[in-house]
Amino acid sequence: MLALSAVLVAAGCDHDSYDGSPLAVHDGTWNGDDAAVEGRLVEEHGCVVLLVEYPEQDGSRLLPIFAEDGLRWNVLSQIVSVKGEDYKLGDRVRFGGSAWGPDLPSGTKWVNAPSSECRYAAFWGVAD
Repeated sequence: MLALSAVLVAAGCDHDSYDGSPLAVHDGTWNGDDAAVEGRLVEEHGCVVLLVEYPEQDGSRLLPIFAEDGLRWNVLSQIVSVKGEDYKLGDRVRFGGSAWGPDLPSGTKWVNAPSSECRYAAFWGVAD
């Protein structure tokens, strides 16, 4: 399970545009289920990924997919804000949602698609 990447920045300020950011962002037409995942939020190869640290999944990488609504990225502080909750790269985080993989559900509408350089085992659809 892997999920991640999406959100842009500009000249050190928060920005509502996500072009060129390391976050994967969809248009919000689907949402995650009621599962949860914990791990460390990091940037690798230009993508934000979640390093899952459960013993049975040690080292697994999930690509978190964030819904556009309520999402912000600050390039200088390396903070992702999801509906008012702030997550700094390098921190341990817990996200609700659901895993898919290795392919996303058909019809996903990207606002900021993950880079082809992203390395992950699955996607994680981040839910509230």
